[in-house]
Amino acid sequence: MKHTILPLFIAAALMTACGGKNKPSEEAKPQDSLQEPLMESVSMVKEFRTFTVSDCLCFVVNEPDPFEPEYATTGVKDEFSIAWPEDGMMSDRAMKELMSHYFGPDASIDIKRAVNNWRQKTIAEYGNPVKKIDENRSFSYSEMNSTCRQDSNLATFIINYGNYNIGAAHGMYALQYVTVDVETGDIIHLQDLIDTTRLGYAVARAIQDLDVNSDTRDCLFDEYQNVNVMPVNPNFFIDSTRSSINVVYDLYEITPYCCGIQTVSLPVRWLTRYITLTPYAKRLFGLAN
Repeated sequence: MKHTILPLFIAAALMTACGGKNKPSEEAKPQDSLQEPLMESVSMVKEFRTFTVSDCLCFVVNEPDPFEPEYATTGVKDEFSIAWPEDGMMSDRAMKELMSHYFGPDASIDIKRAVNNWRQKTIAEYGNPVKKIDENRSFSYSEMNSTCRQDSNLATFIINYGNYNIGAAHGMYALQYVTVDVETGDIIHLQDLIDTTRLGYAVARAIQDLDVNSDTRDCLFDEYQNVNVMPVNPNFFIDSTRSSINVVYDLYEITPYCCGIQTVSLPVRWLTRYITLTPYAKRLFGLAN
C-alpha cells in the first residue's frame, strides 16, 4: 500500500452508474433471501448515477507518556472513499440526510465544501499532515467507504465505517444502509413501509421462528433470549428481489462483539401477519391492496 496523501478528486472518469464499478465488501453485501431475479424491466427506470469522492490524510503525533513510552510517537491515518449522487438524483433533503451519515449533521450538501471542511477539521485536530506513516508500528486509523447499487427503482448506499485507537483491545466497525426511491429522489424510511409500533415484536418473532435468522438467535445476549419484543433499529435494507426487509444491528447492540454486525431478515409476506404495510410498501413489493 502506498502511503502518499490522496488528493480529492471528482473526475468525470469516475462517474459511474449506481452499482457499477465499485462493489460492496463481502461483509457489507446484503444477502438476498430469494435467488430469482426481480421480474421487472429496468429499461424504463431512471438511471441513478453517482461518482466517487476520495481523500486520505496521514499524521505523526508526539504525545510523551511516562506510563506508556512506546506510544509517545504514533501514526494516524484518516481516509474515505464514498459514492455521491450526481446533480438531480436526490432531493436536497435526502442529500442532507446522506451527508449526515458521511460527515455529520452540520456538513454542507456541497460535496467539495464538505470535504474541504473535513480536511480543515482533521488537520486542526492532528497538526500538519505527512506523506506517510510507518505502518509496521501501531497506528490509529479512521476509515469510511461506500458503494451504491441500483435495483430497478431503488438505489441503496452501503456505507462501511472502521476505526481503531492505539491501546484499544480491538477496532470498531459499523454498517449503514440508505435506500432511495429513484423516481422521487427521497430516502425511504421504515415508517414509510410499515407500522413501526409493532416492529420490535415482529423482529422477536423473526429471530425465534425463522431459520434464516438462526445465526442471530444463537448469538443473542442472554437478556434477549426468548423475549417478546426486541429493540427497534431504523437501519435497514430491502433485498434485491423485493422479498424481505432486513433490519441491521450494530456491534454489541444485541449480540457480543465476536458475532459481528447482525442482520435480521423479515420476509415481506411473513411480515404481513404481524405488521400493517403502508400503501406505498404494497406497491413497492407488488402486493395487492
